[in-house]
Amino acid sequence: MPRIRYLKPDFFKDDDLAELPYETRIFYAGLWCFADREGRLENRLMRLKVEIFPYDKVDIAKCLQQLSSPKKSSGKPFIQIYSNNGQQFIQIINWERHQKPHHTEKSSIIPPAPPLMEKGMEKGMGNEHEASKGIENGEITVKEPLSADTKKFTPPTIDEIYTYVNEKKYNVEPHVFWSFYQSKDWFVGKNKMKDWRAAVVQCNAKGWAKKELNVSTDPAKKLCFRCSKPDAHMKVVDKWFCGSDCYNKFLREGK
Repeated sequence: MPRIRYLKPDFFKDDDLAELPYETRIFYAGLWCFADREGRLENRLMRLKVEIFPYDKVDIAKCLQQLSSPKKSSGKPFIQIYSNNGQQFIQIINWERHQKPHHTEKSSIIPPAPPLMEKGMEKGMGNEHEASKGIENGEITVKEPLSADTKKFTPPTIDEIYTYVNEKKYNVEPHVFWSFYQSKDWFVGKNKMKDWRAAVVQCNAKGWAKKELNVSTDPAKKLCFRCSKPDAHMKVVDKWFCGSDCYNKFLREGK
């Protein structure tokens, strides 16, 4: 899936890029549009050719070879080609310095690349013996497959939050904490939450949780959002419920 990416003015005056043919420079920028939020993408030559150069005769393999060769200035390549579990992938080097993906963009499902430089390798190169062990034209093979889910965040259940809050005796409403971050897809600002327990600690320190509930009562008869009974009298944000029991059941059901 193509994405909109940044292209800085410095791109056109980069000394290292100036050493490459124009089609390789365009191809390099084209890779950004097909990389995920961590700057990774599958190394599929025919697919990349069709997506980036649909009307031109360009040797994509040669472009990849040029981009994965060490730069004169730093000794590092523009991209790193690596293998994982029989599949080839591309990692765009220094991705986070030049791109700021939207916070709603999904996390990468492609396993991360191994370290580009080995200890003792000066500017990513080192001597011939050292370089031959770890890097050849920016291409590295991952000997042990890395799990893409190793650091993947899993949202807690309300019961888990209840247990943790009671254990630590925090003054945080578990159902309010859950509903607040659930509505934000478990993002903290522009970044995906990494540790929900740490977020509970911060909420306890700030004392914001109970205020977020915004509960009000109204004698007028309204339909309960969960059970549809015509005696809802408790409003939570923009929904009406029969009472706290019905509201808590609504949260536990995850609807």
